[in-house]
Amino acid sequence: SPKRDDLILAMKDIDERLAAAKNFKHGQKTRAAFITLPDGSECFGKSVQIAKMRLENRFRYVVAPTRGLWAAAVAQRLREIGVPTPEVWGAGERRPRLFPTVSYLFTEILRVTQLDVWLRNSDALMDEAERILPRLGRMIGRLHGGRITHNDLKPENVYLSADEEPVLWDLDPAKIHRDAIPIEARAFEFSRIVA
Repeated sequence: SPKRDDLILAMKDIDERLAAAKNFKHGQKTRAAFITLPDGSECFGKSVQIAKMRLENRFRYVVAPTRGLWAAAVAQRLREIGVPTPEVWGAGERRPRLFPTVSYLFTEILRVTQLDVWLRNSDALMDEAERILPRLGRMIGRLHGGRITHNDLKPENVYLSADEEPVLWDLDPAKIHRDAIPIEARAFEFSRIVA
C-alpha cells in the first residue's frame, strides 16, 4: 500500500523522525510520537531501544518477537475478533546480530479520546458511565472470548471513538492463550477497567 511504501522510504531516518516529532513519550528506552511520512501524511510511531535494556531482559528477544512485532500480531488478532484497534501500517526491528537493538511499530492515527481523559471531563459521570460500561463490557467479552488478555487494561489504554465505541491499544503486554482464560484473570481485567 502507499502508506507502507512511505514507511519503507522513511525507515532510513526513522530514528531522527521520531526524535524530531512532537513526542507523547520520550524516555531512555521508548519514544512514541506522530511522525510525518514522505508524502506529508502522519502516522503514530513507537520505538523501543532494546539495546538499552538490562542483558537478562534482552534474552527473551533472541527467540520471541520484539514488542513492536508482537503488538502488530495482537492487533491483527483483535481486528479478526471484532475488537477495534488502530490499523498497523508497519512493524519491524533492527537485529544486526543475535540480539535486536530496536523494535518499531507504526499505526494509523485515530481521532479518539483517551478513556481516563473522557472520564475526568465528563459532567454527568453516572449517566455517562451507564452508557459506556456496557460497551466496555462487550469489548472485554470479545477480547476474552478470543482468548486474549490485555494484561495492562486500564483507562489510559482504552480510547473512545467519536461514536463512543471503545478502541484498545498498548498491546505489547497482551497474551494470546491456547485455552479458555481462567475466570480469575477475566475478573481481574474487568475490575481494573471499572475501578
